[in-house]
Order: sequence, then C-alpha cells, then structure tokens
Amino acid sequence: MVKPADLVLGPAFAGLGAIGALSSEMDHDQATACGRLLGRIWYHALPLRRSTVEKALSTVFPRRSPHDIRHLTCRILMNTAANVTTFLWATAPGRTAEEILRVVRFEGFSNWLDVRHRGAILACSHTGNWDLAALAAKVRGVRLAVLSRNLSHGPTDRMWNRSRRAGGLRILDGSTDLATVAEHLGPGRALAVMTDQRTGPGQGGILVPFLSCPAWTSTLCAALALRHHLPVLEVTARTGKGGEVIVEVSPAMEPRQDGSAFEAIRAMTARLSSDLSTFILRHPDSWLWLHRRWADEPRPSENSRRTGAKPHDH
Repeated sequence: MVKPADLVLGPAFAGLGAIGALSSEMDHDQATACGRLLGRIWYHALPLRRSTVEKALSTVFPRRSPHDIRHLTCRILMNTAANVTTFLWATAPGRTAEEILRVVRFEGFSNWLDVRHRGAILACSHTGNWDLAALAAKVRGVRLAVLSRNLSHGPTDRMWNRSRRAGGLRILDGSTDLATVAEHLGPGRALAVMTDQRTGPGQGGILVPFLSCPAWTSTLCAALALRHHLPVLEVTARTGKGGEVIVEVSPAMEPRQDGSAFEAIRAMTARLSSDLSTFILRHPDSWLWLHRRWADEPRPSENSRRTGAKPHDH
C-alpha cells in the first residue's frame, strides 16, 4: 500500500537524485539558489510538514502575526532545501578541501584545539547546514564520528548517507551499540551527538524545557560525558548574509557530579537545551522546525507558568 507521504517523497527523492548528478557542474552559489527555489516550491506546492512548522512557530512566537509566521516558515523551508543542495555540492566528485573551507567559517575552533588531547563530545543540533559543518570539521583535521538517526524514507536515507560517507564522514546510525560508540571517544577524537530530536522515556529521554515548552530530550550527550570524563562542546551553525556557513564552537563544558549521576545528567541536559533555545530564538530560520519535537502540542513549561514568563519572541 502506498503511503500518502511517499507520493510526495518519491518525486522529491527523484529531484534530489537529479541535483546530485548535476552538483559537480555547479558552484556553491548555484547550488544555494537551486535549493532556495526548491524550498519555495516546497512551501507553496507541497503540504509536507508545513503545518508542523507553522504550529510550532505560532506557539514559540505568540506575538507574531499569521503573515509573519507564514513568511518565516517559507524561509525555513528555503534554507532547509538549500542545506541539502549545498551538501550535495560539497560531496560531489572532485570537490576540493579549499572549496569547502571557502564557504564554511568557524568561530571558536580554538576551543576544540584546547581539548583535543583528551577528545570531546560535541553537542550538535539541526542548526544551519549541520552536515556541511561536520564535513568542514573533518577537512580541518578533526577525527569526527557522527551519531545519527536514520531517515524514515529508506531511499532518501540511503542516498543521503552515501553522500555523507563519500565526503569522508563516519556515520554511526541508530543501531550502533554503546560499546562501538565508545570506540570513537578518546584523545584526538570527537563524537557528534544530536541533542534536539524527540527522545522518549523508553529511549532514555527526560522532559526538560525547550523553547519554554516541555520536550522529551536525549540524555546521551551528558551521560557519555559523565561516564567517560570528557568535556562537551556545544556546536551550532547558521547561514551568513553572503551564503557562508558560520559554525560556532563553544568553550568546553566539563561534566560535574555534585549529587547523583542522574541529577548531573539532568542538569547538563537542561543546560544544553536552554543554550540551544537561546540560539534558535536569535536565529529562528536556522533550525529545522520540521521535527515533531514536543510530546503533544507544545505548551509553556511548568517553570515558565509559575514565574509568569511567556515563550520568547523576537
């Protein structure tokens, strides 16, 4: 039986395959323009996840008008599509390290250099062109492994991971056991863990505020840091005015256990969620709002209700 989503994803997959075949003939600006056009078509012609984005934006930014929400949703879809086409450009055969680093700029890369003798956990998220940021880090000599969930659409997942591996990224999918994950920790190594995907209690997730709404959140990043005594570097990405990818690497956060291990993991998980929320509020079109991130409808957290605070708006 054909699923309704496949009626959309099938043609979209075929389109991405065509773009991938042409990407070696494009420059970065052309790949970006192509993606932004596809994102605009996505917004106006395809219903896939558009309402999910608009509903979440309306909750987090309650003072924005419906027109502003629609405009921001369109920008988000355009940026998301451009992230895809520019990553296909970056992983096309013959692409050089110089070409990649010409369009990716790191801020705070020295924070990684300060701890690379120990290794680190990278608290990453679906901000900016996160895959291109990972590829640029690898080009700059970071021994990087990326812990990543599989996409729900099998053909797209296989194509995307082929592109990732073609660019030299080491991908650990959701089936990877913790013993194998631990092999990618230690001196000179960095393990990228995505912290912004919905992770229920059956997968070790806990409820913490995210964009002022309670959200099931993975504790893996904090748990690995605490267990292996490794620092955590928060990494976010956004697109600059000239189209370059700006990657921000925070100073190292050392795991601390003043009470129980669970309390320490909860405290770090909540802090990572809070810091990411701050980034998204500053750069709302740089996060992937397509995820059904909250348990049900996003609601203000218990803490913000008690204090009378409202979800932020900018």
